[in-house]
Amino acid sequence: MLEQPSEHVDAARAALAIGDLDLAIRELDAAYKAGEPLLLVYLVRAEVAGAQNDTSAERKWLESAAGAAPDHTEPLLRLAALHRRQGLWQKAIETYDRAIELDPTCSAAYSGAAGIYSARGRPRQAVTYLENAVLHRPDDSGLLMKLGDAYRQAGMLADAEETYDLGTRSADPHLRAQMLDKLGDLYVSVGQYSNGFYCYAAAAQARGDEDQPPAQRRYEQIMKTADEAVVAGLTLARDTFNEYSVRRTAPRERAYLAAEAAADQIREVIDFARAVAAPDSGRALYLRRQVAYSLSLEAIINLMTHMDTNLSEPLARYESALAEAETEYQTIRRLRGQ
Repeated sequence: MLEQPSEHVDAARAALAIGDLDLAIRELDAAYKAGEPLLLVYLVRAEVAGAQNDTSAERKWLESAAGAAPDHTEPLLRLAALHRRQGLWQKAIETYDRAIELDPTCSAAYSGAAGIYSARGRPRQAVTYLENAVLHRPDDSGLLMKLGDAYRQAGMLADAEETYDLGTRSADPHLRAQMLDKLGDLYVSVGQYSNGFYCYAAAAQARGDEDQPPAQRRYEQIMKTADEAVVAGLTLARDTFNEYSVRRTAPRERAYLAAEAAADQIREVIDFARAVAAPDSGRALYLRRQVAYSLSLEAIINLMTHMDTNLSEPLARYESALAEAETEYQTIRRLRGQ
């Protein structure tokens, strides 16, 4: 209905676009007399009223549009948005509900109502609306992202993880990257730095923007995750080796596999850190990280060599590199302001 050719309505829209409100109104009067669709006439009259900052008239014209086209959701969506701008939260929700009753697949109505509940600190109500929206549009990545955010706001972290993970399967690399970043943020919030790092690395690869430095705050967050992923691998390898060599509570195979996994993880972090361009203010930390990561990898390689050969020299090199790496990480944390 909104796509019907309407000569005077189109002229009114053109006048509105250049700010000639008087001409727009004259064209709309002509459109009414010519019998052009009332829905279009009333919607553009509402836009003119909005441009005049006349919210009473804007509401009146939107209500007229809803009456002229009772089977159409567009006037209701615009009316709900107006109620929301005016702070009339309950009226906005009721109007979105009317749109949903009219069209149960209207994702804009579900999202609008959910946005109000989220802003009002009622994420579980937002979840209810967004779950229904996703039922009707399961392939809509934007809805999945909003649902994941609502789950996270509501403290439903397992549901948020599952929803973001579904979104990472999007064919659109930009949306996939956004979902991976969201998933990474979720993992970091619960201290799962290794998982967070892999999500951030996959997001950077999906975007293909490694040559463009991210915003300073985002860069620091991502690289903090990389730091902690290396520390986590290094710590697990050290602790498992101690269980094997000192306490004799772990088999050699387990200690060796932990060291091997740590080496692989550190190599991936090194490659990632080199690929993501650092902001100018982050160059000093970038260099310290390269030293810390290299020392960490050196320590793990010497540890594996010791377990392969049982020689004391690689063990001494492992202990020396490990101590230096731990000192570097203390410096990095201090520079990060922790």
